[in-house]
Amino acid sequence: MNRKIIMGVIMISIFLMVSFVPLSDNVSHNNAINKNLPQVSSNKNVIKSTFNPLKLDRYNYSLNKTNNILHINILFNLNNNMVKNQSIIKSGNFGEVNVFSSGNNIYMNITIIPNNNAGKVPLGCSNVYYKFPKNYAAVLSVTKIPIITTTDITEIMAVFGEVVATGVSVTVSSAPAYAEASIASTVVPVVVAVLAANYVAMDVYAYENHDPTVYFDIGASWGTQWWNFYSIGVYGEEGAFTGSANSHSSGTFIPVAIAGGRNYSPTSPEFYEEYFPHNSVWNPYQEPPW
Repeated sequence: MNRKIIMGVIMISIFLMVSFVPLSDNVSHNNAINKNLPQVSSNKNVIKSTFNPLKLDRYNYSLNKTNNILHINILFNLNNNMVKNQSIIKSGNFGEVNVFSSGNNIYMNITIIPNNNAGKVPLGCSNVYYKFPKNYAAVLSVTKIPIITTTDITEIMAVFGEVVATGVSVTVSSAPAYAEASIASTVVPVVVAVLAANYVAMDVYAYENHDPTVYFDIGASWGTQWWNFYSIGVYGEEGAFTGSANSHSSGTFIPVAIAGGRNYSPTSPEFYEEYFPHNSVWNPYQEPPW
C-alpha cells in the first residue's frame, strides 16, 4: 500500500480516537423533561390501563471517567398522591441507591460502580448473555424479581433502583475499556430515567394479570473493528414475566416499556411488533447491534 495512504489512515484513526477522549475526568449533564427523550417508547395500551402515579420531572447525571463511576439523580412528581417522608438506602457491590420521598416528590439518587460480580437482587435472579453479530459484540443483563405487592411507592422505587444499578454495573463492566465510558454516558441515564417512571405501572400490570414476576433488561453493543469501535448502542426493556423469578424457570417476556435500541418509525410494523411477547431473553425485534 502507498506510504501516503497508510499515513493518512493512521492520522484519521488518531483523530477519531482523540475525538472521543474527554477534556476532563468528570462530565455532567442535566435534562429537564420538557424535551422529547430520544428513542423512548412504551406499550400505550398497557400503560393507559394501569395505575401509573409517577411523572418524570427531571434527571441529571455525572460520570467520573477515571473509574467510570456513574451518578444518576432523578426527580418524580406524584399525580394527586402524597407519600410519607422517608429515606431508603440500598447498597451492594453495584454501588448505592438512595430514595427520598416528601410530599408529592420522590428523589432517586443512584451511584453505579462497574462490577462484573455485582451480586444478585434479593428474591430475584440476574443473568448475563452475550451475542457477537458481525463486527460487533453485545451484552444483555436480565434481572427477574417477584412482583412487589406493597403500596409503598418509595419502597417500590428503591427496589427498582437496586435492580437497575445491578444491571447497569454488570453491563458497563462487561464492555471493553474503550467502550465503558461511552456506554455509561450515552443513553444509559435516559434509559434508567424513562423506565423508572413506568416501573410502578409495570408492576401493577403484572399483578392485575396474575403474572408472578417482572423483569428488567439493560444491554449494550459496540463495534469491534478499528473503523466502528465508536459505534455504541444501549438498550433497555422492562415488563411482566409469566414464569417464576427463579433463573431456571421458563416463561414468556411481555414488554411494557422500551428505551434505546433500534429507533423504529411509528409508521413501521416493528414499532408495534417489538412489544409482542417473546420467549427468548433477546427481543427478536430489538436484536443487537443497537
